[in-house]
Amino acid sequence: MASTVYDAIQDFISAGRLSESEAADLLSRYSSKVQEQLICAMYLGNAHLDYTELKERGDNYIGYTDHIPQSDYAKKIYEKNTNVPRYLEKALECARNSEFDLTRL
Repeated sequence: MASTVYDAIQDFISAGRLSESEAADLLSRYSSKVQEQLICAMYLGNAHLDYTELKERGDNYIGYTDHIPQSDYAKKIYEKNTNVPRYLEKALECARNSEFDLTRL
């Protein structure tokens, strides 16, 4: 099992287009906490596509996606599909430029 959200981010960037069942299989490699952090990073990246830094302090994004049940994570990844790598890359960029550690999500 991969240990951090950074491992999961790299795996999902590399994976490219996934079916919902493929997304579920890949998610199953990670703890529920890392899965939650990954989904949060995905949404954070989507919200920051036109930015190079986080719009708010990094701590404000902790729990950013608490409203999404874990049972819907694979579906959300499938729905965002080809945009997932872009969102995750943007989350990495903005977090790095803001000196925010995504493991805190």
